[in-house]
Amino acid sequence: MRHLYNVLRNILSHPLNRQAPLAAMRRFVLWQIASRCAPGKIAVDWIRETRFFASHGEAGVTGNIYNGLSDFEEMSFLLHFLREDDVFVDIGANAGIYTILASGAVGARSISFEPIPTTYHRLEANIELNNIGDRVSAYNRALGASTGELVFSLDRDCMNRVVAGPTHSDVAKVPVSRLDDTVRQPVTMIKLDVEGFEKPVLEGAHHTLARPELKALIVELNGSGAMYGHSDDQVMAQLAGHGFEPFTYSPLKRQLIPQAGAASRPPNLIFLRDKALVERRIATGNPIAIFGATI
Repeated sequence: MRHLYNVLRNILSHPLNRQAPLAAMRRFVLWQIASRCAPGKIAVDWIRETRFFASHGEAGVTGNIYNGLSDFEEMSFLLHFLREDDVFVDIGANAGIYTILASGAVGARSISFEPIPTTYHRLEANIELNNIGDRVSAYNRALGASTGELVFSLDRDCMNRVVAGPTHSDVAKVPVSRLDDTVRQPVTMIKLDVEGFEKPVLEGAHHTLARPELKALIVELNGSGAMYGHSDDQVMAQLAGHGFEPFTYSPLKRQLIPQAGAASRPPNLIFLRDKALVERRIATGNPIAIFGATI
């Protein structure tokens, strides 16, 4: 019951649902019925003629059915900021929701990394569903500070992570490379969602971070790095060393909100270099139509 309460609270508090809560609840109920009755995965229509596969219990995906954009601020920023000639790197791509937005909705080129084999197959299926294979390079591997192998959990859905110690859970050995060794071209934007393994990934991306073409990163920082011996502040210091400052984003106002020195930080932050350029881009980004609203 508590899980249901949390899901409903998330739906009703989402910015795209506040003006039409009954419509949001209708989407929730219809999905619960459809996902239990239909065999296999269901192709769901999404933004700007994109689609994604979903099935019952896929928490990292179904939030987009209920809320339109599950990570409202970060996904809106991507849609307002990216352009067709940009390169987007999706680290911890999961089923490819951000990849779909970048390459399907915007038309940018994506380079996507997903280490879990079964999840990687979901990423591949969504790439094929959206016919964006010519704009996406997908890799079934992890990224880190050096090449080799890492052990990953397999039973945490969208929260699978590097195993830091002994475990009784299902695990898999996954190949690891450095971002700098895999991506040689200039990158415009990175999304980094690796459940606490941010610091090693960034250590293997020194040259990518130093290139002036990189203007923005979306990074999840929720304290999970403590499992691997580092803090969120250390990750922020890594990025600050390359000239990136932390912000959040207000999509309805198209406004960047500085977070440096904030007493409390949200778990997802947008790190920017050349704020003036970013502001010009988001001001002129194409509008997003979803659930009868335009952002």
